[in-house]
Amino acid sequence: MLVNTYHRHMERRWHDFDTNLHDCRDSLDQLVTSARSRYMKVGGDMAEAFVRSYQQAKFRLPGVLLQREIFERQVKPNLGDKKIAYIWVDTLRYEMARELVQTPNQSFGKRDVLR
Repeated sequence: MLVNTYHRHMERRWHDFDTNLHDCRDSLDQLVTSARSRYMKVGGDMAEAFVRSYQQAKFRLPGVLLQREIFERQVKPNLGDKKIAYIWVDTLRYEMARELVQTPNQSFGKRDVLR
């Protein structure tokens, strides 16, 4: 998660960085290219390790609901009791969701954020 966070921050800063104002443009280009390559290698190694472990666990993660179980177990029991919003976002990266929860929200109090 932290590797993804730091990589995303690096890319944002690199995008905003004006290399024309600095004498070290070539060195910085090489450094960013090297960091990108290392990020891809680490991500690939981690994905392979996860898939191997997941396969050994017979493709089950104890305590983690399958997507098809979420509505029945988490949302449906609360229908009618109170207002409920169910937002299904399966493409939000974990580290981005973590930052979103950590960001102070002006509209809602901390108690209103589901985790």
